[in-house]
Amino acid sequence: MISNRIKELAALKNIKTAREFSIALSEQGLKISHSNAARYFKSSPPSFSLKFIEIASKVLECHPGELFEDMKLSTNSSTDEALVNKKRSEKSGPRSELF
Repeated sequence: MISNRIKELAALKNIKTAREFSIALSEQGLKISHSNAARYFKSSPPSFSLKFIEIASKVLECHPGELFEDMKLSTNSSTDEALVNKKRSEKSGPRSELF
């Protein structure tokens, strides 16, 4: 499941309310009501347009991908990393033959 990190990133930029977020977006050229901005602070907001992602990234000073988090990857990252390392070692075989 993918979740958005907009509220978290906004807090890091000292944007504490949806109203402040709405104003910041408007200053960058995206007119959005305070109530619509509040929807983006929730865990299941409306769909994201590319324009919203672009301007939100500017306002929050982050890369577009940082606006989102893959919850599955964040909870299973150590397990996934161990599996990837195991597969790599199985593919490459013993390294002593290379030297």
